[in-house]
Amino acid sequence: NTSNDPEFRGQYTPDGTYIGPVQIDADDVEYIMAELWRNKCAVTGVGLGTVMSLVRWDRTRPAAPDNLVLMCSKAVVKFDQDWEELGDGRNGVEEERRRKIEGRLKMCALEAEIF
Repeated sequence: NTSNDPEFRGQYTPDGTYIGPVQIDADDVEYIMAELWRNKCAVTGVGLGTVMSLVRWDRTRPAAPDNLVLMCSKAVVKFDQDWEELGDGRNGVEEERRRKIEGRLKMCALEAEIF
């Protein structure tokens, strides 16, 4: 958590939610959607042809490629509801699916370190 880092001061709510600037550009969006998530909802597996959004997986971290998950609108609604009801939207995602999502995010973080 970087909430105590002077560079990020003022970019967090009292509950630890990051509210600072988005840390991606158009090339990142293309990579995240096409390469990382293969244009499918990470939670349900539904493909294009439905409304999709990039959602921060961990709200305490910035909107960066290794923290953005492609979700269909139904999954976003459930994720937000689970955030309110369970304290974290990730807690409402089935365990095996959650492991796969987090594995892909880690892969993305490792690729970012290489480049």
